[in-house]
Amino acid sequence: MKRVIIIEDNKSIPQGTSHVFQHLNVRADCAGSLEGVLACIQENIYAAAVIDIPIPGIDMAELNKTIREKQPAILIIATTSQDEVHSRDHFLSLGFDEILYKPFNFEQLMNYLYLKQVNDVPAG
Repeated sequence: MKRVIIIEDNKSIPQGTSHVFQHLNVRADCAGSLEGVLACIQENIYAAAVIDIPIPGIDMAELNKTIREKQPAILIIATTSQDEVHSRDHFLSLGFDEILYKPFNFEQLMNYLYLKQVNDVPAG
């Protein structure tokens, strides 16, 4: 079973999302702090990281660099609201592989992960 890590500072969102991943044969771990992320990437190998940005107190470029040093093959996806002031190019320059602008439906995320061979079942 492949694994993803959901990095989100709102504690209620990752728990609901992880249940959806389980139905698609993907194990989802959740972290809401830098310490939590570091502990998870030390203990587990992930196919993808889904990071809701911004997360107060976390430098995204440094976080992505740290994740990639530990797990070079990981796919890093940002989720963010459309009113963010930064462009897609800005997010890519921070080390993200893909950016999903909110509101997005879960099917978009799952189809992207399927195309990148993270989950075994296409959404919808």
